[in-house]
Amino acid sequence: MNFFRDSEIVRHPWTSLQEYSKQQREQWDCVFQESRCKSLTLSFSTKTEGPELSQKLDKHADLLKATQTELESISTLVVPSHLFILTDDEGMCLQLYASPQQLNDLKKHYITPGTQFNMKNLGINAISIAMESGKIAVVQGKEHSHTLFSSWSSISTPIQVERKVLGYLAISFDSAEDVIFAVPLLEKIICNIEEHLEWRDPIARKKRINRKLEDFQLTNREKEVAYCWLEGQSRSKIAQMLTISEETVRFHVKHIYEKVGVKHQVEFVKKVILSGVDKS
Repeated sequence: MNFFRDSEIVRHPWTSLQEYSKQQREQWDCVFQESRCKSLTLSFSTKTEGPELSQKLDKHADLLKATQTELESISTLVVPSHLFILTDDEGMCLQLYASPQQLNDLKKHYITPGTQFNMKNLGINAISIAMESGKIAVVQGKEHSHTLFSSWSSISTPIQVERKVLGYLAISFDSAEDVIFAVPLLEKIICNIEEHLEWRDPIARKKRINRKLEDFQLTNREKEVAYCWLEGQSRSKIAQMLTISEETVRFHVKHIYEKVGVKHQVEFVKKVILSGVDKS
């Protein structure tokens, strides 16, 4: 485990259940057991369904799309038995990514979109621990409160944009497999998802573009023009926004191209904006 703490691959520290005190673990498990007793069932007592679930899925459409795109891109790196669970910031399952057989088995145990993975509803699991710690969490085998997951190892981490948690993604697999491979894999997936989402957030997008523009030693005015140009604004619109003439805009664009080392707008966009990011 120390290897991953020291590795440059991992951006955030990660935690295992054993790093929490026995008292804390027992307290979490007690919350879950009390919830089970009240529900008088082994199914999940709290579940979002119907119109409310549809509204939440619509609200998180960008997160769902970014996650789907990224998981499809790495499909050759994982085996069919690996399960991915995406939740919102409150731990409600938005989507399950697994084989048809797995999805059918999970449905029999009431695990579908809408299932709550928080501490009260599902006890100790990777998502609930990630919610508590705010960082990557690893829960293995019988450390899970619910016996359904006693043969799984799970790793979960927050998905954040501008330090705001949008949701959590977990990868689960047979507890006989080593968790070591999954930590950097999940980190890479999350990094790419967050990058996708940053382009959908105006504040995050502007900060990312401005960081890129810093590499080209532009003046403050050139940065303003460059940002507007990258956003697809016309020369006349930029002139109006910055209270300058269109001729001055042309002058700045020419110097920007020279500093960046491009000849036209398409090259400019490709060089400044990270390639491979789906901004749609």
